Amino acid sequence: MKALKRIISAAVFAIMSVTMTLAQDAEDELYEYITVDGNGVSETKDAGKEQSDTKSSDKKAEKNKDGLSFEISKELKTALKKPGKNSEQILELTFNLTEAQKQELYDVFSKTKGTAIGMNWLPGFGSGSFVQGDVLGGSLGVTFDTIALVSEAGGLCVGFVGILVAAFSGGMAEEQIDELFGWAAGLMIGGGVLWIGNKIFGTIRPINFAKNYNKDLKAALGLEEKVESVSFLPIVDPVTSNYGLATQIRF
Repeated sequence: MKALKRIISAAVFAIMSVTMTLAQDAEDELYEYITVDGNGVSETKDAGKEQSDTKSSDKKAEKNKDGLSFEISKELKTALKKPGKNSEQILELTFNLTEAQKQELYDVFSKTKGTAIGMNWLPGFGSGSFVQGDVLGGSLGVTFDTIALVSEAGGLCVGFVGILVAAFSGGMAEEQIDELFGWAAGLMIGGGVLWIGNKIFGTIRPINFAKNYNKDLKAALGLEEKVESVSFLPIVDPVTSNYGLATQIRF
């Protein structure tokens, strides 16, 4: 029994010795770290802060107010509104950009059609085309929707007048009352047809506008797909009776 107690005591003493040794080593390393680095702890905190600041600046660099990771001039922004008309100017202003930056510029400024189509339906009045940047399409949309709305309202008013006349004016001829209702029906039907036609226009117009704009933008940025082709052309010289084959490679 005494021998067992001695063994247990020796084991406990050994464990305590090892623990104290490890703790001392850790303390020495910490002291060495602080001694060698001077402000080791503060430097570690500063490094973390710098890392946080770096991440924050990276996020800002990834996306500025224009949605780009790099800055562009106001002149270029203005030119990008009409890439077909300003293609030479855009090509000149983006000459120093890399292919990746040009692609990013295309991704940010290219037009989408889904939102424009939805807004041309509700609230309507060409709002989707205006948001898309299509002034002509938006102007036509607001004009047609306004005419349709006025026509519908006019038809309702004429119809309401016809009902009042039919109810309270016994001396008015039946033909005149029918004429009022005819005008009311014509105005309402015409307004409805114009409204439906404008919605069809408001669906097709953004698709064509986005397609043409994106095509012009891609061409202005020099991002058009390169066509690789190989063509052969026979050459015949009847004077010397020589024959040959010319090869043309485009890439």
